[in-house]
Amino acid sequence: MYDNQPVKAVANGEPTYEGIRDPENGAGWWLGHEAWLNFTSGGTMGHVYGAGGLWNWKLIPDEPGWPARANSTVSWREAIDLQGARYVGYLGKALEGLDITDIGRYPQLAGGQLCLAHPGELYIVYLPEGGKVKLEGAPKRGTYKWFDPKTGEFVINEELVEGQSEFEAPQKVPFVLIIN
Repeated sequence: MYDNQPVKAVANGEPTYEGIRDPENGAGWWLGHEAWLNFTSGGTMGHVYGAGGLWNWKLIPDEPGWPARANSTVSWREAIDLQGARYVGYLGKALEGLDITDIGRYPQLAGGQLCLAHPGELYIVYLPEGGKVKLEGAPKRGTYKWFDPKTGEFVINEELVEGQSEFEAPQKVPFVLIIN
């Protein structure tokens, strides 16, 4: 959808439903990874959290009348506290205060990695397994931050060194690089 013209805002409003049919289906970090993958692939309008019990507004976990394919073991009140909801919420925490209006998808500026950018100003790179990324056209001044999408915390917040273009995640686990 990102490449269709005219340009339209894109959001994943029908993601994997956490816990549908089975409490382990789409559970936990699955939804965090899905949110970052969707966002950095061009879904810059956002990502909606989904869970069994929430989408069908079950009042109680064992509410009768739901077919197995649409059932879950939680009510809507319990669903909003499932682990996956927290990971999806961390996306908004990481982006707080950033101007992502009209941000574009630029994997070619990050060696093919999942990258959104206002070239020369703002870069958001999702590295699902950590590792290194080399950015073309990185700003000469500003900051770079490493965001841990599993804890919702910035673990590094440093000033850019002029000419710096290579960055390495603190660990070989999912991390998000934000350069502003």
